[in-house]
Amino acid sequence: MSDVDELHVSGLVLRVRPDRLRAVEREAAAIDGLERVAGDAVGRLALTLECATERALHDAIARLEGLPGVLSVALVYHHHEPLAELEEEIDHENHPT
Repeated sequence: MSDVDELHVSGLVLRVRPDRLRAVEREAAAIDGLERVAGDAVGRLALTLECATERALHDAIARLEGLPGVLSVALVYHHHEPLAELEEEIDHENHPT
């Protein structure tokens, strides 16, 4: 199975110069699968990213790191799973919640 048949879900934390915060938010919004979760006026942003490949994750991080005003990008969470497993029905009798 290739990693194209996977879903990658990641959490990112960015530190941004406060005077560039709005511009970074606008430019980050153009990245497919990226969503702003939280942020503050001093330049901290929490983002989630859903993508199909690990390469896409690395490319998105590199793109964020290259934005003017971005001081750091931290990958704080990463989970990947085959899409086929996400489509399987859960047997609740054998897997209680």
